Amino acid sequence: MPLRKGDILAQLQKYRSDDAVILGAVDSARQLLKQSNTAGRHAGIEIMVCNFSAAEKEFRESPLFTESCQVLLIVPLIVFNEQFLKELEAAIRSFAMSQSLLYTQYFQSDAGMFGLVQRVANSTERYLKRLRAVTEEKPEDESAIVEELTPRLEVHVPTK
Repeated sequence: MPLRKGDILAQLQKYRSDDAVILGAVDSARQLLKQSNTAGRHAGIEIMVCNFSAAEKEFRESPLFTESCQVLLIVPLIVFNEQFLKELEAAIRSFAMSQSLLYTQYFQSDAGMFGLVQRVANSTERYLKRLRAVTEEKPEDESAIVEELTPRLEVHVPTK
């Protein structure tokens, strides 16, 4: 597996995500990073979302593959697995449909919670498409979902 920055980026570029909602959340995260008080220390850090669903076995066994996210310091680059972010989005959207977190149907029983996990795991794309359709005509709801999905990048600088 390649160890040079250019080779790593070329390998990952093959899997770059084109999901508009996910990429919107990543763009928001980039803006948060630029506006943070530690922006200078993190200049040059890239964020990439990759759809590894068609990745061959050799690539899945390489250090570049991640089930969730990882930092590649040699680049420097934060790599997110699109599937991980879609599962997270599906959970956020599912819970957002309730008026109150405490009274959500998923907390009423183990079957409710395990049912949600099963639906997301078995058909993430289909379930997420259905959930996205619910907020499609409500831009305010959609922007709230993207805001929840946006990673909160906080860096804690130790004090002396």
